[in-house]
Amino acid sequence: MSKFDSETITTKDGKKYTIFQVKMSRFGDGKMRTVVVPTEELKGTVEADLNKIYHYGQNDFAILEQKLPSVSVGDIIQYDDALHIVRNSGFTKLEGETGKIIIDEQQHVEDRVEYQKFLYAGLKDIDEKLYFEVC
Repeated sequence: MSKFDSETITTKDGKKYTIFQVKMSRFGDGKMRTVVVPTEELKGTVEADLNKIYHYGQNDFAILEQKLPSVSVGDIIQYDDALHIVRNSGFTKLEGETGKIIIDEQQHVEDRVEYQKFLYAGLKDIDEKLYFEVC
């Protein structure tokens, strides 16, 4: 499984879960967080499913216990072969140059300061409103 792919698993009791990876860009030092969502709760619509991923990305509701912070504004979810950034209200699909910056800055996850410097500088050049919202 690549860093941003989702995967569906079935437990021994027949329950299905879909596993998503979320890039913790805001408070998780650029690490990846695993978010597990009951597959039956996914509706197949982007906004509804992103809301479910966000919900189960909260430590209070997480199916898989995490040592990372809850999913929050500025974090990045891949859903339906696209990257989506969590906004103050809803989500924004990251396309073109903005999406490329996110992927390119994967190499800086070991150094939070460097990661944020490169990621946020790139975003500011492209989408100043988004930059100020996530910084």
